[in-house]
Amino acid sequence: MALVFWGSTKCDLCRKVLNVGDQIVTFPNAIQNELDPLYNFNDKVYHLTCLMNSPQWNEIDLFLKQYSLFKRTKTCVVCEQLITNPEEYLNLGCLTIDSKNPLFKYNFLEFHKQHFKQWSEKWEIQSQLRQQKDDKLWSGNSLDWILEF
Repeated sequence: MALVFWGSTKCDLCRKVLNVGDQIVTFPNAIQNELDPLYNFNDKVYHLTCLMNSPQWNEIDLFLKQYSLFKRTKTCVVCEQLITNPEEYLNLGCLTIDSKNPLFKYNFLEFHKQHFKQWSEKWEIQSQLRQQKDDKLWSGNSLDWILEF
């Protein structure tokens, strides 16, 4: 998450200084695919109005809503139990913001590590990720662990 120092940190879009009382959005470092249209928003801070006026606002809004839900849950997709031990926690993060992409439905899913290994759809995610890398639709190695898990 981007750090904000009121009176010195600047909005990454308009480059104006952020002041106490400004409505801001701190964008998490959560977009994994370097080719994703929102990748360059990672780990930066913005005036809310600047983001809302951005051509990508619909995608940003959808992403932020998904991310907000993700931060509140910590429930395993497989067993539907709360994940209480950080050593057992695994999440997929944001795989894509494109709702037509087959990986979209897997955004921010959370697992106990042992359940992900057994999860029947793990193979589908691995296959899709390999295919997208082969087709040059995915760049970066941040999710290579999924291919090897």
